[in-house]
Amino acid sequence: MIDIESLEQNIEQHKNDFLRAKPFEHLVVDNFCHPVKIEKALSTIPDAVEVGHNKSKDYVFAKNKFEKSEFNLLGPELDELKKDLLSSRFSAWLSEITMQEIFIDPKFHGGGLHQGGEGSFLDMHADFNYHPENLSWFRNVNILLYLNKNWLPEYRGELKLLDGRKKDSNPFLIEPIFNRAVIM
Repeated sequence: MIDIESLEQNIEQHKNDFLRAKPFEHLVVDNFCHPVKIEKALSTIPDAVEVGHNKSKDYVFAKNKFEKSEFNLLGPELDELKKDLLSSRFSAWLSEITMQEIFIDPKFHGGGLHQGGEGSFLDMHADFNYHPENLSWFRNVNILLYLNKNWLPEYRGELKLLDGRKKDSNPFLIEPIFNRAVIM
C-alpha cells in the first residue's frame, strides 16, 4: 500500500527536508500510498456516524470526531496499510529520516482512522507523549495520512504547525490533500 520504494529512493532528500523544516521537524509526502490501492481503501471506509465507530474521547478540543484504531478490519486494503505502517522496512525508513529509533504502537492507541462528522472540528493541541498504557513508551513522532477527497481551500481545516515556545510564531499551514502524509 505505502509506496516504500519511492520513500527509500528519496531518503536523503526526505531526511534533509525533515531536519530543516520550520517551525519544527516535519515532512510532507504527497502520493504516500500507491494511488489505485489508496482509492480502493477509501471506498471501504463507511460513514462513521452510520456505523457507530467509537466517538472520540477528546471532548475538550474535538467535536463530532470518530475514531477506529482497528481500521485494518474494514477491508484488505486498510489491512495492508496497517501492516505496512508496522513493518520493519517502514520503521527503518522512518528511523533514518528522523535520526531516532522508531517503532509504531501496534494497537494504534490514540491513532488509527479518524473521521469528522458534520460540524466537526479539531482544535490545536499537543498529543500525549508517554503512552497511557505503556509508560516506558515515549511518543515523539506522529504520522497523518489524509484520505479526504476533493478538499478545497474554502473548506479550511489545514493542519497548523506552530512553535508554542514563541508567542509571535507564524503558523505553517499544510493543506489536507488526499494521499498526503505528514510526519512530525
